[in-house]
Amino acid sequence: MKNKLFFILFVFAAFSHAQNKVSDIFNSDYCQVNSSVLYFYKIEKRGFTQRRCIFSSNKLYAYATEKVDSMEKKNYDTMEAIKVADIDDNFDLVKEFKDKVYGVKQSYWKYFYFLKNDSVLVCKVLRKGKVWQLEKEKEAEIKKIILANNKIIYWSSQLGLIYKKNNEIKTSLLGLISYYNDRSAAFFIKDKNEVDMSTGYFETGKYILKVTKGDHYTVFKDNQKILEDIPLKYYNNKQFITIDDKTLKFYNSDFALDSSFIYRDINQAADNIEILTDNKIKKFDTRLFTNTSYGDEFLGCGTVTYHLLSIKRNRIREVTDAQMTYGYRSPPRNIFINSKIKFDSLLFVSRQKTMDYSVNGGFDDRIILIKNKKEGLYTFKQKNDTITLKEIVPIKFNKIYLLNGFLIVNKKEQVDFYDECFKENKMRFTNIDFFSYNYVRYKKKDQTQGWMNRKGILFDDL
Repeated sequence: MKNKLFFILFVFAAFSHAQNKVSDIFNSDYCQVNSSVLYFYKIEKRGFTQRRCIFSSNKLYAYATEKVDSMEKKNYDTMEAIKVADIDDNFDLVKEFKDKVYGVKQSYWKYFYFLKNDSVLVCKVLRKGKVWQLEKEKEAEIKKIILANNKIIYWSSQLGLIYKKNNEIKTSLLGLISYYNDRSAAFFIKDKNEVDMSTGYFETGKYILKVTKGDHYTVFKDNQKILEDIPLKYYNNKQFITIDDKTLKFYNSDFALDSSFIYRDINQAADNIEILTDNKIKKFDTRLFTNTSYGDEFLGCGTVTYHLLSIKRNRIREVTDAQMTYGYRSPPRNIFINSKIKFDSLLFVSRQKTMDYSVNGGFDDRIILIKNKKEGLYTFKQKNDTITLKEIVPIKFNKIYLLNGFLIVNKKEQVDFYDECFKENKMRFTNIDFFSYNYVRYKKKDQTQGWMNRKGILFDDL
């Protein structure tokens, strides 16, 4: 109880002492914002008297006073000190801000400050991702401070300092301090009904594109609707590409249709679009376009241990490379192959004699056995120093290889994709050729030709 009473008396005494010094604050020569604290400075014979201030019960108090040599900027969100004598008097913020918006517009940010009522200031921040979106919105009570000679400033611990100099409204706007050196920043004060604080749109040239839903946009020019609900996927300052469930369209910079393609299949990769149309694959480079779709990047870090398997004289050897961690690389060790199948030689499924893998990424656990110039496919399982083989397809094929991630088996000039449904007596093709990462070209035994996509779906020519 005594401790509580002592604390209350201490706080009361501190505030009473601070209140006695309030006239010193009002008679200051400079004021400054440092982070969320308001500083006042009085010029002395040597240096300055600095007072750090807070509001309590709607009154301003100096909670810390000290002698300093200069009014230095302490970090990036410290504004330059303001000379009190230069501040305009009789500044009425409510009158000046009534139905007005103070804003700062940059390439990828928009800040809007406006009054919610006579005592609350609102800050709304928009960020441009694929479209303008609300990054944050906060509000804070504003306090009026009347300094000597009726110099008036307004202060919010959350949003900063607002004052008037040479009949122009100035502000520290703390959220913007780090951008003050950005020459692209455009400051403005406009009537509220003239300011667009909406989200879900982007501008290009004379046009505004508003999100309808997902990647669908409605295009406006001078507030007139030009196109409605277009499935926009890529754009730059010259072209716009839309993709729906059957058509790819190109519009020019004035949103006039340049060309369109009806497609049977489509693949959208990181740097291109490929479509199957008119029995042909058309490829469009999208590296010079902006993609309207959102994508989350995953960045991983940490230590990865790598392993190397190599084939030496029909045996497998393993090397562990932990160089990223400790600079360690193990000596090779031989792995015994436990197999009842006799073979002349062996290859990894990549048809190479080495294979790298990591404990994170895994490896392809299939291996090709060769005997009497015929090939078979087996899976292998390693346990300690032993590899055990299990048959996938027997040693009866002329060649087994990978194409676009698909396993191809060749027997007597007939080929097919090996999958779980594969049966040896269903060799459907006479030829399968690589075309691109997304498509292969095939020819069936009945001479029908077509395309297969990455999902393994066949598209016979029409």
